[in-house]
Amino acid sequence: MDLLFSKDSVRDTTISSQDGRPIYHISTSETLENERTTITKFHHEMAVIQLMNLYGVETCRVWGRDMAPKEGYGLTSVYQIALCSKHTFTASNGRRYTWKKGMLQDDYHREVASFEKGHKGLLSGRPSSARFSIAHEELPIVDDIVSTFVMVEQQLRLAKQIKTGSEIVDNVMTILGT
Repeated sequence: MDLLFSKDSVRDTTISSQDGRPIYHISTSETLENERTTITKFHHEMAVIQLMNLYGVETCRVWGRDMAPKEGYGLTSVYQIALCSKHTFTASNGRRYTWKKGMLQDDYHREVASFEKGHKGLLSGRPSSARFSIAHEELPIVDDIVSTFVMVEQQLRLAKQIKTGSEIVDNVMTILGT
């Protein structure tokens, strides 16, 4: 099954079926301390993801069940969390899955879902939407897959922002000679 994103960003987007039918709507609100993402499926709040900007405290609830990836967690910051090469969670079917660089693998290391960024079409001449491909046998846990993907991608984005901010501070300190 292929799902199409209205934007490359997982912060504020609509995810639709190939025939254009909206399935999920993702919206993110931000404060100085954290950001909260809500995933709505067919007008019902399905999942809530909350990231704490400084301390890496997060929640990911899908239909009320905790889905936050556990492997690589317990670290002291979002930046350290994002540096982990894999993020493992237990889905509602009781099986463990691992996210690695936009690809989801099951316990047997088979690829069961993957994300492909969209293209503007500058080189190919044909623009394409960001695409999320999910193996048919994993459709019963599609809500778990979409929610954990959004959470991991947001943590990676946040870690990049933190890294960029610390590099700017380091550069300013170097210029000031302190």
